[in-house]
This record gives sequence, C-alpha cells and structure tokens, in this order.
Amino acid sequence: MPGMTKEEFMALVDDQLPMAAEFDPIVDEMTPGRVVIRFPFNRRLVRPGATINGPTVMALADLAMYVAILAEDREAVSAVTASMTIHFLQAPEQKDLIAECVPLKMGKRLMTLEVLVYSEGVEPPVAHVTGSYMRRGPSK
Repeated sequence: MPGMTKEEFMALVDDQLPMAAEFDPIVDEMTPGRVVIRFPFNRRLVRPGATINGPTVMALADLAMYVAILAEDREAVSAVTASMTIHFLQAPEQKDLIAECVPLKMGKRLMTLEVLVYSEGVEPPVAHVTGSYMRRGPSK
C-alpha cells in the first residue's frame, strides 16, 4: 500500500491528532525508509536547568516513528506504540528538536524503528530511541 504524503499527514494532525498539533510539528522529509520531523523551539517546553523536558523528546521520537510508518503504508493509521526505549545522551539546547527516523523492520503486525533526536545544528544527538508499533486488527 502506498504511503502518505507530508500534506496528508499534516491534515491528519490537524484533524485527528490534537496533542501532536500542540507541538506545531514540521515534517522536513517523509519518504519510505526515512523521516525527518521537528518540533520548533517553544519556551513552554523548557524545564529547570534551561533544557527542553524529557517528555517532549519522547513525544517527538514517538511521532517520528508514527510518521515513518505512515510514509510506508497509509493504511497503518490505527497502528499504536507497542514499546519504546530511550537513551538520553545529553541535554537538549533551547533550539528546534529534530528527529531522524528509519524503519528497521516493517512486519505484517509489528514494525520496529530507530530514531535519533538532535538539537538543531548540534552534534552528538540528544537521544537514541528504538521502538515498535503494532498494527491494530479489526475490533471485535
């Protein structure tokens, strides 16, 4: 099944993903095999220590995985997070957060992905994430 376009995904965010819309996500790249998405910097996301809070980094990584799945298969819109492991590597700077996601395995039922999260223009990454999504079957 063909994947979604950036425009179709942003329409989905506006229509059905109100929490994601709160972060004002920007999809820089959305192709099968690679997604780059960002959350623009917002002072509301800063925590003590002048860094962006961890839940925001996690939300960006989770959204990047979802976008990567939809880039592969538009019919996977009801897929849900099955697992997520995050390693925080350094404190994010007060800049846009950028996630680069690649699918590792796109199974019929379970999809496994990897994400690197960066502060814009800064190396090394602030987080390394692996996760899986599960396709939901028809409800009974």
